[in-house]
Amino acid sequence: MRVHLVQYDIVWEDKPANHTRVRRMLTEAGVMPGDVVMLPEMFDSGFSMNTEITAADPGTSISFLSEVARELRVYVLASIATRLPSLEPPRDCVNRAVLVGPTGEVRLEVDKVHPFSFGREAERFVGGDQMRVAEVGEGQDAGVVCPVVCYDLR
Repeated sequence: MRVHLVQYDIVWEDKPANHTRVRRMLTEAGVMPGDVVMLPEMFDSGFSMNTEITAADPGTSISFLSEVARELRVYVLASIATRLPSLEPPRDCVNRAVLVGPTGEVRLEVDKVHPFSFGREAERFVGGDQMRVAEVGEGQDAGVVCPVVCYDLR
């Protein structure tokens, strides 16, 4: 199993443009079935606090990740802004890491625990309360990942 850390110039708050860019990059990168692809934080919108745009329809983002994972038969890990209907604006979103498996199934979702207060993320996003792990790969290439989103590394 290989792990691909993908970095690119994100088109600000433009999910369709970023989806096109990611698909093209991964197609050209020569990823192989069973590989793990890691995309940047808020991969399809940029680190924007404009949650009216970034958290709108997270299902579109997850559908894209599922399609790419299924087409390339890889694991894809990315973070997306997700609105929680149980909360009141303006602090009603989470920065959610999503791991999708090679058949397109969502294997794990975990919310960023520590919003980046210096970047004013805590004004729009609530933190999660747990870390979780998931298995990736098969046989000799099997492993365990523990997704964290940016500031949670500190």
